[in-house]
Amino acid sequence: MLRMARWVLIYLLGFLPQTFLLLYAALGLVGARAGSRRLAVPAATLGLVALMLRPTLSQGWYIPVSMAILVASLMLFRLASTLEAVAAAAIGFILIAAGDLFVMAPTFYLLGFSYDQVVESPRLYVVFGSLEGTFLAVAALLVRVKAVTVVSISRWEKVLAQRRAGK
Repeated sequence: MLRMARWVLIYLLGFLPQTFLLLYAALGLVGARAGSRRLAVPAATLGLVALMLRPTLSQGWYIPVSMAILVASLMLFRLASTLEAVAAAAIGFILIAAGDLFVMAPTFYLLGFSYDQVVESPRLYVVFGSLEGTFLAVAALLVRVKAVTVVSISRWEKVLAQRRAGK
């Protein structure tokens, strides 16, 4: 029972918020903005999938499998076209990697925690997972407040369609 409560805590405070931020920020940055209500079910579903995949896949396979699932889910939930989904997944994972490299890893090192300590403590797991999402949170704020878009994929798709049609 205690183990189950631990995973529920990690899901609710760690995976769910980060997955929501990933969807919101990444889709917004590629010009495929979606509202909070529209992202609730996909975020809950993808967060649960990520929670189940993390312990079962080896570290080398977790990222590519997660990216493929994210791309497929963005299309399945009709949040993005194929090109938007691929671009959003790439941008989202780059933001997570940046959070790992520039925020989480230095904090991890400076505080002197071992990997096992973090994995065994639900609180530390959630805290370090939140640090990992620092750049996602900043990007989500920029999308929300300033309507920042890195590249408008839908505009590119229209231009490509016009070129194919000879216009």
